[in-house]
Amino acid sequence: MKRICLSLALAAMAVPSFATDVGVSVSVNQPGLYGRIDIGAVPVMDATGMVNLESALDRLHRDHTLVILARVQDQPAKFMARAGIEPEPGLVAFADSVEEAVHLARSHTTRSP
Repeated sequence: MKRICLSLALAAMAVPSFATDVGVSVSVNQPGLYGRIDIGAVPVMDATGMVNLESALDRLHRDHTLVILARVQDQPAKFMARAGIEPEPGLVAFADSVEEAVHLARSHTTRSP
């Protein structure tokens, strides 16, 4: 029992070292309508980042939520294109700025029933 408690304590101490700010802001303002993912502070995306993004997109698409990817830098944009993440009406949109993302979201909500 002491070993289990020690293992759990060590594991709990290790968790904060893995939790880092990766520069991603996710906002799902109206589930079923739209969500914004701002990755402007992400200059490079690796396979783990792509898996997480694809997972988030899948969950939001199941809820019929438009995902607006804002401020995507060059390398992540190319990686997303290779992975098949492209603009798709009603599902995925790209915005050059947060302001443009807000405009797209407002346009989408006025068209949605």
